[in-house]
Amino acid sequence: MRRLTDTMGAVLLAASLLLNAALLLRRVPQDPLAAATQDPVRDLQLAAEREQNAALSAQLRELEAARATSPSPAAPAASSGIRAARLRERFHRYVRLCAQEDAYMVPTQRLAMTEATQQPSRAVTRRAQDPAAYAECLKELFEAILLDTKLELSPDQSKALQGILDTYREGLAVASPEAVHERQLLDLQAEGVALNRASELLSEAQNSRLNYILGGLGIVSAGSQYSVAEAELPEKIADNWTSMYGLEEAQAPAVTAAARGLADTLRRISRPLLEKREGDTESQYEIRVQSLRAQGEALKLLENILTPTQIERIRSVPLGEYEIERRATESDK
Repeated sequence: MRRLTDTMGAVLLAASLLLNAALLLRRVPQDPLAAATQDPVRDLQLAAEREQNAALSAQLRELEAARATSPSPAAPAASSGIRAARLRERFHRYVRLCAQEDAYMVPTQRLAMTEATQQPSRAVTRRAQDPAAYAECLKELFEAILLDTKLELSPDQSKALQGILDTYREGLAVASPEAVHERQLLDLQAEGVALNRASELLSEAQNSRLNYILGGLGIVSAGSQYSVAEAELPEKIADNWTSMYGLEEAQAPAVTAAARGLADTLRRISRPLLEKREGDTESQYEIRVQSLRAQGEALKLLENILTPTQIERIRSVPLGEYEIERRATESDK
């Protein structure tokens, strides 16, 4: 439809230009005598042509207005192929440059790496409007990782890791792009399963390399955003909620009570990690998922005292993650 509109607009524009040129030629007298003895019939013809030119100009303006307000057509298959090729080239180059310690010191290489890191964030931003482009971005990225020579994958590892990354990509694709908190939980669950399986498959050095690439491109979640001492946790949660969601002073008592309840839940959930140096990947992600789910439930309990605007803010912003700072013990020294 848009191509037809563009074609019609070009035809009308050409016709309008030709008529204007003809009018100009007829207005300019060839000599003074011709100007003094103009034909009345010709004057009528000129008037008719002016009217026709005005009509063509009006149609052209209507077509231009329609084109400006009409939705853009879906990208053709050729455009999708070009986009995939560009993503492939950028991700492969990023992976190669990641093997160089001084890559960011060279301006052209730093620019190439920056361009690559922007691609996933752009795809995530348009995830709801263009899920196919988001899936395509993940596909090209994961294929680049599988070809990373520094990972030093054996043929069996390469095959197994491809299955893990394919499942991870499918898990990210099924997460609802509309519900922010639901998407955050599903993404985190898919990430936890994938990285736990990868940790069992790969060596420590290989896992470190894989997480370095995924983290650098912003694919894996940032993890804990707030590392808080256990005693300060309720106050920190209440302060964050108040600033993030625009809560009012009159709502403070209910917010403080909900924050205390969430802090108690987070202490209970995090206890296994607080009692030892670290947990395996699976238990770490399970604790994060449980913590986010508990925070979502705590915020829902506040909805009866919140304004519609505040509720909308909560539902449209990803939840922050809290990590209780682990106190050093004698066994740590």
